[in-house]
Amino acid sequence: PYNIDAWDGYSAAREQLLNTARSLNKNLVVLAGDSHNAWANNLKTQDGTAVGVEFATSSVSSPGFEEYVPTLPPATVQAVLLQLITNLKYMNPNERGYMSITVTPESCETQWIFVSDILMQTYSSSVGKTLKVLAGTNTLSE
Repeated sequence: PYNIDAWDGYSAAREQLLNTARSLNKNLVVLAGDSHNAWANNLKTQDGTAVGVEFATSSVSSPGFEEYVPTLPPATVQAVLLQLITNLKYMNPNERGYMSITVTPESCETQWIFVSDILMQTYSSSVGKTLKVLAGTNTLSE
């Protein structure tokens, strides 16, 4: 596991949850946010079966990876994590903001919205990335 304080550090419980979702034929979408970074992940069982997706929001003001590895450019952090974590499909290690989720019977779509400056009262916001999962597919698409 790359983070033993997250659910990949609890492999037996994670596998039980993912297999339960698979056996019930559910469209599993997991929402996260404690890492303070924006990312999206395909969720697969240990045998590689896709069973859902995970969307994580960045923090609005708390630091993320940029605080912990200040000497590395954000693009390098992003590239390394995307290469190391097989099912990770999106990662933004340095921008602050929130995510907006639209759920319909056909899909679950997430937009990561980032603010230009967390220290100013006036700021602009922009959509950094949009990803979705279609019902019954269990994998991310743009």
